Amino acid sequence: MAKFPLQRLVDLAKNQTEAAIRALGDLNRQHGAIGGKLELLLQYREEYRNKYAEAMKKGITQNELQNFRNFISRLDEAIDQQKRLLDQSARAVEEGRNRYREQHRKLKSFETLAARHEASESLKSARMEQKDLDEISSNAYSRKGSEEG
Repeated sequence: MAKFPLQRLVDLAKNQTEAAIRALGDLNRQHGAIGGKLELLLQYREEYRNKYAEAMKKGITQNELQNFRNFISRLDEAIDQQKRLLDQSARAVEEGRNRYREQHRKLKSFETLAARHEASESLKSARMEQKDLDEISSNAYSRKGSEEG
């Protein structure tokens, strides 16, 4: 059976699909890490606000009050930055999914072409075998007929 002429493209599409899967896995892990860091920052801010509320009940100096406010403000900035990173990461994951889908679609297209080629080659081979068998049969019949006559 003849080798599929576009086999290199099938192999390339497989490699690209596998690379897209690995890249998507990396993007998903990064997204999870960014989300985890955001959760930690949110928890830390909540804990610090609780400490701030307790300190306010007990009474604190103006300097301590300013320190609490500055620190919470910096936490809020870090949280906002982490939220932006999470949004960027979510977009990157979606782009990675789209790249994977496109590569997978290409691979399936090439595999379909390869399967059609294989089926066509099998049909050709079967026809050739049948032709050979018919010829052998015809020759045997002709010899038998000439021997009887």
